[in-house]
Amino acid sequence: MQSWLCLQERQYRGIGTMIGIDGDYGPATEVAVKNYQKFLCIAADGIVTASLFSKLTSNLKNSFESVAKKTSLRDTISEVAHNHLKCFPVELVIKQQTNCGPWVRSYMGGNEGSDWLWCMGFVQAVLDQATSLHNRNFTEMMPISYSCDTVGTHGIHKKVLIRNEKIRINPALAKKR
Repeated sequence: MQSWLCLQERQYRGIGTMIGIDGDYGPATEVAVKNYQKFLCIAADGIVTASLFSKLTSNLKNSFESVAKKTSLRDTISEVAHNHLKCFPVELVIKQQTNCGPWVRSYMGGNEGSDWLWCMGFVQAVLDQATSLHNRNFTEMMPISYSCDTVGTHGIHKKVLIRNEKIRINPALAKKR
């Protein structure tokens, strides 16, 4: 709950929901919930109902559910990525650990923390979602790995990625397919 409240503050600065994340629903969390309820213009009683929780988590849900298949896989990938970005995926710092929070866990197979850099997890989530809309499996293009190096090496070997040096020499290589 505290993570979700902090994410709201990151998106809507000044609503009064940024709190310490300690896992305890104490007075500070109750005030943050009330502030969020005021922000939504609903009764500020500090009670987290299923409806309120749904509102808190709607960005994450919408990022994975609200894109339709486009004509090409490339266009679908672009649309899925833009949809995720407009849903405001951000990390939180929890107990002095970066790369934490619901967004990071959703992209990193439930993992989080300073050792879990989530950039490749974001990319793989986008590719997985887009390829699924085209009834394909993204692991046909790349292995499940949160390592950019592993994915890059595999992609070049399978000829689904092109080294940027080659594109600089011949920009036509980066054409739409």
